[in-house]
Amino acid sequence: MGLCPTDSGGLVTEDHVAVPAWKAELITCGYGPAESEALESTLYVKEEALPLRRLATGLTGTLHPLPASRKLFSCQDNGVISTTAPLLIDLSGTAQALLPHAGSLRACNRVGTGEQVLVHYDEAGENNVPFSQVRIYGADGALLVEQRFEHEGSVVFVVDGKPFTAEVLVPEMPD
Repeated sequence: MGLCPTDSGGLVTEDHVAVPAWKAELITCGYGPAESEALESTLYVKEEALPLRRLATGLTGTLHPLPASRKLFSCQDNGVISTTAPLLIDLSGTAQALLPHAGSLRACNRVGTGEQVLVHYDEAGENNVPFSQVRIYGADGALLVEQRFEHEGSVVFVVDGKPFTAEVLVPEMPD
């Protein structure tokens, strides 16, 4: 489509993701210095029969569409660019900051019904021993579970009376 301007002098990426449940396409334009992992993205949405709209700027990391709730979960990766918290963004462009990051973001994945997101952080604890802090958010931004892990394991959470389990990886020292 060529939506993203390429005259910034740095790296420009353009990604398109179809969201059939919304009859829409998400378009992210990533910008950053050449040969760098430090990319910030601008997010656009193109819904059927509506004009292209910019939803958010300054995003980093993975974006997860939550189709039933018509929202997007921005992980806001904090490894290269300093970010404070994940964001929940609705299709009008309103962004809700969630709890501040609890450490170095390691993983951010949809779980459960696909409307919940697991955010996995690694931290160094006492005597420099790594541990993981895991949070699971609902599609409304509510914190469903927060749990600390000193070893690999699993976390159980309930959505609409149905239990779900998500696996947690072995903790690693943060970068």
